Amino acid sequence: MHFMIALIILSGVLSLGAFIIVSTKREFQKTEHLALAILCTCIYIAGGFFEATSNSHFSAYRAIIVEYLGVPFIAPHAFLAIADFYEKEINRHLRRLLFVFPWLCCILVAAGNPYNLFYASTSYVPDPLPHLLVTPTPLYILSVSYTLVLLLLTQGMIFKQIQERKGHDHQREVLLIIAIGLPILSNLLYQLGFTPSNMDLTPIVLAVTSGLVTYAVQRLNLLQLLPLAKSTIVDKMTDAFIVIDNQCRFLEANRAAKDIFPSLERIEVGEKFVGLENLSEANFAPCGPDQEYPSVQTSNGRFYHVSQTNIAYNGKTVCSCIMLYDITETQSLIEILDKKATHDALTQIYNRDAFFRLANVSFVSVLKQAGQAAIVMFDLDHFKIVNDTYGHMCGDAVLQAVAQRLAKRLRDTDIFGRYGGEEFCTFLIHISADSAVVLANELRHCIEAEPFLYEGHSISLTISVGVAVYDKRMHTTLEDMIRSADEALYTAKNSGRNQVVLFDGNKLR
Repeated sequence: MHFMIALIILSGVLSLGAFIIVSTKREFQKTEHLALAILCTCIYIAGGFFEATSNSHFSAYRAIIVEYLGVPFIAPHAFLAIADFYEKEINRHLRRLLFVFPWLCCILVAAGNPYNLFYASTSYVPDPLPHLLVTPTPLYILSVSYTLVLLLLTQGMIFKQIQERKGHDHQREVLLIIAIGLPILSNLLYQLGFTPSNMDLTPIVLAVTSGLVTYAVQRLNLLQLLPLAKSTIVDKMTDAFIVIDNQCRFLEANRAAKDIFPSLERIEVGEKFVGLENLSEANFAPCGPDQEYPSVQTSNGRFYHVSQTNIAYNGKTVCSCIMLYDITETQSLIEILDKKATHDALTQIYNRDAFFRLANVSFVSVLKQAGQAAIVMFDLDHFKIVNDTYGHMCGDAVLQAVAQRLAKRLRDTDIFGRYGGEEFCTFLIHISADSAVVLANELRHCIEAEPFLYEGHSISLTISVGVAVYDKRMHTTLEDMIRSADEALYTAKNSGRNQVVLFDGNKLR
């Protein structure tokens, strides 16, 4: 059986070489547990060598002690190595808990199997290769089961990775499954008594496993930074990432895309890709030329800019990448800046510049269609008394309340802005002269009818109102209408205030 001893020595050399190779990659912080698993394998094989060269029960049992300095810890380290590679979150308490039972087994064996807790009995078998034949106890069976369960869970993580990343090259995963499956098979054959002379061949098989994993590390870049970083970055991007081939068949989508579009979870690789919900408003058409689409708001409430880029190989388009860039914060900032640029900071209605821009657009529409429109200008009566009596803070609060009260009674189509100081102006479209005057009186009454409250003070106010109705003979520009409304307002203030005056000079109540 010198051949078996030579094979064990060769296995030890192979495992030691694998440990050296893998441990040099510690800078990636992904091989720590893998290196420890291979180191435990080296210790296990060393124990196996001592057992195979033993000459008595005592020396064989000492070899078993060496073996148990390594073998119980291989499965926990292998489990954590794969978990780390696939970025599985396992907290430190659970990590420590995984090693409690292996340490218990190690201590029991090192202590000489007190009270026959671990082995019911042991006997030395010198031929054909020296080894210790053991009779298991429930604790021993539990130890073997614990190892098998951890290795099966490790394989389960790998199978899940294959399922989650359909359409990718899974050569690495297949190699890992084989590498982990070999010691499972070997140990089962040993426990069932199917190995030659009932010898445990697991140390030799574990050396093969170490070699396969090392090959994966070196040749298949299993633990290299680049593929891992690509996978991690793409899946953790807040931007959605979808890939389709040149025949518009689905290939891949990252986690963000599946969160935004749940239907992607149900699309298989190679299935026809017809489009996405929430994108109809952007006129999104997959499999078209490179193009940018309008920004859209999806069902998750965030805003995205949509683009499609074709990817060519040897001058031929092979696939297309659809990207949805998250612009929610940018959109919010634009809205804030837009509001600051167009709204009065105090009253939160349109400022003078914005009012003129928007009202001009509506006025041009009235000109083209020969429609009806009116300008209504308001001015607070004796507002200086409010500032002088109660202070400017009170004056600001009153202006805010006046603006809110007027705005609530205007239509959505009406353009309402702060003209200056305590003056307000609104552009009314599709309204007759009589209706404009009625509305102006309603607005005047809503200010007069209810006092404004400020820090316990009740402040009564009135407004004077000037109305100018569009007349194509007199009003060729918006400024002409405003000028007419301003004259009517001037008349209202000089005629006693708290009244509505139409531009033709007739006082209307």
